[in-house]
Amino acid sequence: MYPSRWRSSTLSVYILLLSLLLVAGCGSSGGNDKQASVTPTAPPLPSPTAISGPGQQTLDTMAQKLNNAKTLHGIFKLTSSSQAFNGNVETELWKTAPDKSRSEVKQSTFSQVSTGSVSVSDGQQIWQYDPAKKIVYTGKVSHDANTPDQQNQGIAGSGGGQNQSLLNIIQSIFDNSIGTLRSSSVTVDGHNTSDVHVVPRSNGDSGTASNFNYKGEIYIDNQTQLPVKVDLDISSLGKITVTIPKLDVNPAIDNKLYTFTPPAGTKTRPLEEASGNQNTGKLTLAQAQKQAGYHLLSIPGQEGEYTLQGVAALGTPGLQTYTLNYMKGNTAFTIAEGKPLADLPARGNQTSLRGTNGTSSSNNGQTTLSWTEKGVGYRITGAITADQALEIAKLLS
Repeated sequence: MYPSRWRSSTLSVYILLLSLLLVAGCGSSGGNDKQASVTPTAPPLPSPTAISGPGQQTLDTMAQKLNNAKTLHGIFKLTSSSQAFNGNVETELWKTAPDKSRSEVKQSTFSQVSTGSVSVSDGQQIWQYDPAKKIVYTGKVSHDANTPDQQNQGIAGSGGGQNQSLLNIIQSIFDNSIGTLRSSSVTVDGHNTSDVHVVPRSNGDSGTASNFNYKGEIYIDNQTQLPVKVDLDISSLGKITVTIPKLDVNPAIDNKLYTFTPPAGTKTRPLEEASGNQNTGKLTLAQAQKQAGYHLLSIPGQEGEYTLQGVAALGTPGLQTYTLNYMKGNTAFTIAEGKPLADLPARGNQTSLRGTNGTSSSNNGQTTLSWTEKGVGYRITGAITADQALEIAKLLS
């Protein structure tokens, strides 16, 4: 995902939409969703200068609740109003941490996603059903022990990570925004909610750096402390609205949902052949380099203690993120890189490297070092120290 930066207008909208649609789909279909009604009108907006207070506390509580969830079932309705993309899609999602998921497209007016598209993973196998082509793409999940998706115990995944699903984007906003309470009593589709205005944290706020500029409202159910609606105006991109008519945290989910039987009359093809599939399989560095169309940083071959195990491409062809999987002795780590990762929000300790600024953070024994360089975002992740991650970053060429 992403040939320029978040500020490149048309393609950035396309990329964001793909990120939010939860499945990589093809073809077209029809359908419409009404946006959630909001009453009453919120009072005049205060200037969000502090990162404490009831609005911030509400966001932090939300983030913690999602991160601590083991299962989730929700319905997400995305509406985009921009010159490049104007339409909507409704997706139903089931997730069981850390790696089981099922998403079904219920309605779509976007040509990139077909109504009836299904994506299922049982943690070992992936199925992606394209009803327009009557093809099921399937393949094994590539397990890399220290990737964020495998290690994260939260249901949403780490914000701004490799798996850029709708829930990841929402979680990233919760984790990396300044929240200001506009009203503690706003009715949204029958829910009594709090309206929290959000903007990105600046470089000086808790070590967060972001060029992903947005402003908007998060409507949070006062009883469940879960989101009901996310309404954002993203700089140079347009308006994105996500209404969430159903969101259950920690429900009982039948494991049978994480299997898939191809419908009669469909063909089964290898996952690598899927147009727009989320994991295009393992590649050699040379293959990935040719596919990317720009230089991929890697550890030079003369650094013999490091062994490249393989490269995986994630995302729509032409717009991928590439993950280089390395071993050093018994220690595994990954280097994720790509234009989709450029300038995404990140919270942690600021550090200087490679002529720019990066962010280092640790969670559950995993260290992540992230930075943007020449329009490409990079993330080094593994059971390593921050100093080791910096040393690895210095080796890249």
